[in-house]
Amino acid sequence: MKSKTQKEIRTNRISLRLKDSELEAIQKNAKDTNARKVALYIRNSALNKLPVEVPELNKEAWVTLATAVGNLNQLMKKLNNSSNSHTHVGDMKNTIIELRSALLGIKFNKNNEDENGRTE
Repeated sequence: MKSKTQKEIRTNRISLRLKDSELEAIQKNAKDTNARKVALYIRNSALNKLPVEVPELNKEAWVTLATAVGNLNQLMKKLNNSSNSHTHVGDMKNTIIELRSALLGIKFNKNNEDENGRTE
């Protein structure tokens, strides 16, 4: 890890009093951005470096894709460690369909049919 120079170390502190509602609003705004921490959000806001707000749709897509990719990674690990990969072909097909569906935003039911009754 790179060590900070003397100029990069933050040694100054500002104290700020807030009402509960103000603190809650700031915490919510920080959470809705890529700032992650309230102090970073306040510092960037005060320095006119407002963080990018991540739309709710993107957050939902991220969760869906992360789940599908995690499943795919587990399947690939299982295939790499297995002596007989033919037994996992069905699992692989289902996982790939799930990943593709997540990328396209299509929801399939348990019979691999989309909302229009088409099969993958």
